[in-house]
Amino acid sequence: MNISVLIELMKNAYAHSVTQHYTIIKKGTSDYVTSVDIAVEKYLIEHLSKLYPEYGFLSEETSFAKSEKYWLIDPIDGTTNFIHGLNHTITLALIESDIMHIGIVYEPLANTVYYAEKGKGAYKITNDQTRKIKLDETTKTENIMLSFGMPYDKNKLNKIFDYANKAMQKADDIKRIGPASKDICMVAEGLIDCYFELDLKPWDIQAASLILNEAGGFYKKIDDLYIAYTPSVAKWVEELEFLNERI
Repeated sequence: MNISVLIELMKNAYAHSVTQHYTIIKKGTSDYVTSVDIAVEKYLIEHLSKLYPEYGFLSEETSFAKSEKYWLIDPIDGTTNFIHGLNHTITLALIESDIMHIGIVYEPLANTVYYAEKGKGAYKITNDQTRKIKLDETTKTENIMLSFGMPYDKNKLNKIFDYANKAMQKADDIKRIGPASKDICMVAEGLIDCYFELDLKPWDIQAASLILNEAGGFYKKIDDLYIAYTPSVAKWVEELEFLNERI
């Protein structure tokens, strides 16, 4: 599998699909899809089908039958961000027999790509310069930076703010960055120590979680809570009050 070909395909899908005028459809409360989402998805499926006809698809905006080997696609992770001109990503993961083999996260506005192949490490490409990303395992007890995401379900706002409040009692700062794939990649390169969010979907996290794991980080799900963190704050995470309440 040629990673460079896949990255170029993702870049072309975005360039081909982004137009000055696009339509916005509201799927639910604070949940949108645009004609760009749909066009990116269509482009990727069409071209991946030609390159790798033996693989199936599972994508956010269109239902497809999942096979043993399939591509997992999020055509625009952070559609609300996209609408407002903020950072957003395209994610692509290759899964065989429930094992992730490839994860790619492309951030168009920053011209940045994160990618990983299982067992081969994690990498970041910026301005055509590629570097390996590997997390420091030295235990960290101060200067801890957090980020978190907002749930679509407004009934869970108090829950996520309660978690943020409890986490901030033991940290230095907390950010709301979004989308989820970008947050997780920031954990993978050590810019953020710990990220948490509620009710994430496979296409939000799978590609980025492989990148995180290959960089030496950790990712876990407890009920509806998803948390990604670096090895340097593993003990700190274990002591978080709201995590212990859920285990």
